Amino acid sequence: MKKLKISAIAIIGLLFISMASASFISNSEDWKDVHATIQHASHQDESSYFTRTSSASALFNEVPPGNEYTVIESQENPFLRNLDNQLETRGITVEEVIEVDDATTELLDEDTENLVITPENDPSASLPATTLARSINGSNVIASEDNLDDVEEAVQQREGEVILVGQFPDGIYERLEVYSDEEILESNRFNMSVQVAERIEQEEEFSTVIVADGETISSDLGDGENPVLLTGTNFLADEIEEYIVENENIEAAEFIGPQMGGMAQRLSNNADSEGRDIGVFVKFGTATPGQEEGFQQEVGGLRLFGLPTADLDLTVSSAQFIPDEDMFIAGLTNQGGTGVYASSLVSIIDNEGDEIDTVADGEPQFIPAGTTEIITYDLNIDREDIEPDGVANFTTSYGGSPDTLNEFIESQEEGIFEPPRSADISIIDLEDDSNVSFQELRYVENREEFVIDVENVGEVESFVRADMIDLEIDGIETSLASETAELSPEDIESLTISASLDEEDIQNNQEIDLEINYGEFDDFLIKTDQEVAEMEVTTERSYIWVVVVILVILLLTLAYYIYRQKKKNSYY
Repeated sequence: MKKLKISAIAIIGLLFISMASASFISNSEDWKDVHATIQHASHQDESSYFTRTSSASALFNEVPPGNEYTVIESQENPFLRNLDNQLETRGITVEEVIEVDDATTELLDEDTENLVITPENDPSASLPATTLARSINGSNVIASEDNLDDVEEAVQQREGEVILVGQFPDGIYERLEVYSDEEILESNRFNMSVQVAERIEQEEEFSTVIVADGETISSDLGDGENPVLLTGTNFLADEIEEYIVENENIEAAEFIGPQMGGMAQRLSNNADSEGRDIGVFVKFGTATPGQEEGFQQEVGGLRLFGLPTADLDLTVSSAQFIPDEDMFIAGLTNQGGTGVYASSLVSIIDNEGDEIDTVADGEPQFIPAGTTEIITYDLNIDREDIEPDGVANFTTSYGGSPDTLNEFIESQEEGIFEPPRSADISIIDLEDDSNVSFQELRYVENREEFVIDVENVGEVESFVRADMIDLEIDGIETSLASETAELSPEDIESLTISASLDEEDIQNNQEIDLEINYGEFDDFLIKTDQEVAEMEVTTERSYIWVVVVILVILLLTLAYYIYRQKKKNSYY
């Protein structure tokens, strides 16, 4: 067995001449290495496997003996140390181990002319992009700040086509756009994957598509055999359903990922209603009760490797009605570590179980991490209709940006992975006399933070939080929020939000959409003032050095005084 270390693209091309008959195993904690190994194995018409835990037992059960294997191993972050020896002791032949620093560039075959480049910060884009690359006899390359020089070198060494797919940070996009022949930069991943599929149709016909949630990768997703359409993690996006049903060439849809059974059945039912006979197959699916005749489903295990995803976790925390104000209040709590956007359609169910009204968001609402957002709606109903047994049914989708609402808040019923989420409606008599006024917004460059001055112009103590909506930082829209502060009447508070902006970011954010959320009660910030604020850029002097100098002078003075006292005492 040979154990090799490679660091140059040219060398890697030579090495793989001797590897054509071996299946491949990726031993890396980095999803990009796994993706590159699966793609390379597919180009060689070989099978691929990957480690996904710190235990080797799962891999041993998956890798069939009798073949020769090449292990593609991360130099810095392998899942398993000495994997080759562990495989050999199980009777599995390891022909060679190749250590890589960045498999996405080092596994590029020299005869690959065309490249489809996707950004590291948009992992799910690599799934549809791999099939596009295969359709033009190319490879998908994942670009990041760390490997951008190598990606650019790979582009310069080839004379083929370059297609950019996904949402790129400014710095990476500016380096690569000069080479691009085509770009699919749609921020909505549903539309992006449809556009990629339509581009593949220009190159080759296909009758089967894969539907995936974009949170995992497997050999089925990374080999580029069939177009990949990205949907929500727990719902079938309308854009995806429409594309499949209306495309007469599509005869089958393969769903890959957890909780896909309900989506598959919806597609099957709706295709039938349109007179379309589409075969539906589920891998690693969750069986749904009451399956109808003709619905094809197989529930089975599938090797999945997680892609990086934002820590999104949104839930409905309250549903309340204020009769005196004709106001319905929805409480949405962001339990995750990332701010989210949410859009809700809420059905109001009366004491008899009938729907009597609905309320909805006009546009997605931003909810900062770790906060409860109080969203208010006008609702003109009689108190007696919903007291004591009124229910609100929430159909709430959410995601990391207004264009990527990829998840639904699921039902709480066992075995149901779709909306709506039901909440009992409570009646409250709430008077809120708070009144907070926005004063000024400035960005302090040397402290890398925004400062938002607000004043309590009311007569009661109030709580206030500032949200900055859709800042453009490094070319990516980002929303940020301050901590909630308490203000006494006539107090002025400076709310702060940390953010690192370069000169280009400052130019792109001259005007900022600002929301001042406030209320008399900490968990009911029911009032919102929306501002378009001009950003003033300032620097603030630091007086720490003055304090340090004064302390040094005091210490030197004290030391001199002690020295004089000792010298004086020595005369006696």
